[in-house]
Amino acid sequence: RGVEHMFSGTTAICVWLHGTECYCANTGDSRAVLGRIVIGATGREKLKAIDLSYDQKPTRPDEKKRVRSAGGRIARWRRNLGPLRVWVPRDWIPGLAMTRSIGDTILTEYGVIPVPEVTMLRLSSSDSFLVLASDGVWEFMTSQEVVDFVNRYMKASPNTNAAEVANALVREAVRRWRRNDVVVDDTTAIIVFLKDAVAREKAGSGHASSSGANAGAASAFGRGASSKRNKNAADTAKNLFSISGSSGNRPMLVGADGNLQPFHPRNEAMANT
Repeated sequence: RGVEHMFSGTTAICVWLHGTECYCANTGDSRAVLGRIVIGATGREKLKAIDLSYDQKPTRPDEKKRVRSAGGRIARWRRNLGPLRVWVPRDWIPGLAMTRSIGDTILTEYGVIPVPEVTMLRLSSSDSFLVLASDGVWEFMTSQEVVDFVNRYMKASPNTNAAEVANALVREAVRRWRRNDVVVDDTTAIIVFLKDAVAREKAGSGHASSSGANAGAASAFGRGASSKRNKNAADTAKNLFSISGSSGNRPMLVGADGNLQPFHPRNEAMANT
């Protein structure tokens, strides 16, 4: 009540850690990425970026098809300027650069919905950290570049905390914006350290360290001991989400019926279209 939602809205990206299971819910074009230790071709360890979400943009083929089937119009601005955007059928409004949104309800009947895509991935002791960030971070940095940046920073400053890493990532993303454009889009990042979290969880208790950074501000997030209410919620989630068949090598899409489906995010390929 009292919020103008016809021409305004927001994205949302969230991650829920339940034991060794990582659930991600995404609406819009923010993104969540996991940094996982793997053995490279030379036999040395390296960090691999695993996308937990798939940007919901008009350049994404399945999202484009879904919006157009609902009557939405996808096109660049009148003189073929800028990225593909979503418009009402017979006017150049509002020009939304994503296909799902919490808000922007002028486009609801044309396929722009707030329903998130939910994915699930089983974590392992090889998983180092999570990055949750708004589209400003990803505009000039790929998922792998972000994971590499975070890894380098952590190696250079072994005693650093998640807040420092998140602030450094935001500064780097803003630096790239200023080098490539005259404006800077919203640039927000949250870092979640996962080191030893899986081992502690198996031992019966534990937490993941995290902090967010936005224009120099930082916030905290964590997990504590489970209460009875949290246990009931977890039991409900266990019944809802079937995790059989998930190897942990890549995330799986959680369908509306709770069953897992193949999920193949192609964020970098989309950025080049």
